[in-house]
Amino acid sequence: METLFAALSPVEAFIYAVLMFVVLYGTICGPLYLYHEHLRRTAPARLIQARPTTAAQRKTELFASFRSILVFGGVAVLNVWGVQHGWFGLRFDFAWPRFLAETLALFVWNEVHFFLVHRLLHFAPFYSRFHIDHHRSLVTTPFSSFSFHLVEAVLLGSVMPLAMLVHDFSIWSLFMLPVMSLLMNAAGHSNIHFSIFRFSERHADHHRLYVKNYGFFLPWMDRLLGTEARP
Repeated sequence: METLFAALSPVEAFIYAVLMFVVLYGTICGPLYLYHEHLRRTAPARLIQARPTTAAQRKTELFASFRSILVFGGVAVLNVWGVQHGWFGLRFDFAWPRFLAETLALFVWNEVHFFLVHRLLHFAPFYSRFHIDHHRSLVTTPFSSFSFHLVEAVLLGSVMPLAMLVHDFSIWSLFMLPVMSLLMNAAGHSNIHFSIFRFSERHADHHRLYVKNYGFFLPWMDRLLGTEARP
């Protein structure tokens, strides 16, 4: 794999990354949306907001999400280029202790990075230009997960290269970052009650109130900085 990675061209890296994100987005967000619609018919009390979404909203979210995926493909080209030119270190061996420790570290870093970017985007000069597109989804769906302005997509996509600047991660741990990030992102936007940490309720309140609850999955950054609104 190391030899194949070293031989990747920018175009190949872009295509592979885009395909990976399309597959992840489709296999995670699609079934979760179908489950949401199943609950709407059979157990509407499981939904946070009962108001249905429109086909126009879903179309907008899908278009914006694909645009974000193209941005993430560009970030992947940067990551590959950085490894090939010695800016980033990357390990290709696998060891469970290293994999688990790095995955946990990336989970924590993702929480911190998302909070900082999200909080920045809610300041007045940035909100109306770069973040309001995401908040047009008052009732969120799993497809809202990547529905970003281009600038927001770039900022959120920087989570991996910034981590790679400070540590030589295993490629297997890095692959887990978009997987676990999208799983939590889609569940948080699903409009479905989840008992664990009530993260979907907190994010639904964020879309409803526009302020408070800037965190991603866990509430600890909001609690630490006084921006939590408990659902």
